[in-house]
Formats: sequence, C-alpha cells, structure tokens
Amino acid sequence: MPHYTLSLFTWLVVALAVATGCFTSPPMAHTFEGRVIDQTGAPVAEVAVTILDGPGSFPDLASLTDSTGRFTLHELSAGTFTIYLMAPSGKSARRRISVGDRSGVVDVRLP
Repeated sequence: MPHYTLSLFTWLVVALAVATGCFTSPPMAHTFEGRVIDQTGAPVAEVAVTILDGPGSFPDLASLTDSTGRFTLHELSAGTFTIYLMAPSGKSARRRISVGDRSGVVDVRLP
C-alpha cells in the first residue's frame, strides 16, 4: 500500500507541474545591437543606453556607445522595449525597440 500511495502522489505532482507550466522551456535570450545617431546621421559616442521597460526580465545596467555610436544589449526576451538615451551633451530621448525579429545593427536617432 505505501508503494501505491507514493506512486499516486508522484503522478499527482507531475500532473500539477505540467498543468502549471513548470516544464516549459525558458524564452530564448536575444541580443540587440544598435547605433545612436544624431539628426544628420552622424554617430554619437558615449551615450548611456538604459532599458526602461519591456517583457520579461532585463539587466539593470546602462550600455555606453563606442566611438562609432554602437552599443549592445544582452540577455533580452523577444518583444518590444523602451530604452532611454542620455548623451554627454545633455540631449536625451526615449525610443521603442523590437528585439528578436531582426538581425544586424539598428539605428536609433537622438534629437
């Protein structure tokens, strides 16, 4: 009898885990590569790029653009994010970006 009870209990635990989604695979991690440009299309260096909101969890760190205006955001879920750009000149902007549906570097314009 104890063996039968343990087996029934095990099946109930497995059924509950499946029903609640415990065995679903985690979302794939994506990387977003961007380039901050000004109104003339010139790259802007040393811009802090911070994620304000988006799906899933995301790093609470700012990425800094290099001399060519490029930055990379790692370990993101697929979806739409809001990023905040802050240039050394004091210019700032909020932009929406899509992660996971394209590859390559995406230009992000700073006013």
